[in-house]
This record gives sequence, C-alpha cells and structure tokens, in this order.
Amino acid sequence: MTIRGLDNGGAVFALTVSAEGSDPAGERPALVFVRDENRYRLSQVWESSDEGLAVEDPAIVARQAKAEPATTAAPTVVLVANLK
Repeated sequence: MTIRGLDNGGAVFALTVSAEGSDPAGERPALVFVRDENRYRLSQVWESSDEGLAVEDPAIVARQAKAEPATTAAPTVVLVANLK
C-alpha cells in the first residue's frame, strides 16, 4: 500500500495483509489506528464491510512476539470516511 501526504506530496510504502474480522464502521470505508506506547499508528484500512487490509510493521511484530501477552487491549480509534 502507498500512503501519500496531501500537503508535501511525500509518500511511504506499507506492508499489508488481508485483515481478519469485519469493518468496525459497518459498510463505510474506515481507517483504524491503535495506540503503540506514546503514539497512534495506522493498523487497518477498510474499503467495505468485508474488504480490509492490516498494516504490518515488522518492528512492532518482532517486539510483540518477545513480549508477554498484554492484559488489556490497546486503545483503538476508528475514523470513518465521509464520501461525497
């Protein structure tokens, strides 16, 4: 996936896999962010209720594999697209 900035024209590439589950916003496109220590990171991109991509961050995946299971879920923020 390519993510482009609107203001400066910069872009980054993100590794993705098919997301499990369903769109947290129902039928509307959505971006899902999760809190990772002191910042929020893009976690999922949903186009429809059953078509989503999970963003893989190799550093976070490696860190989570070494850590003990968390007792609480990370805070999540869902932004719903407003299509016109």
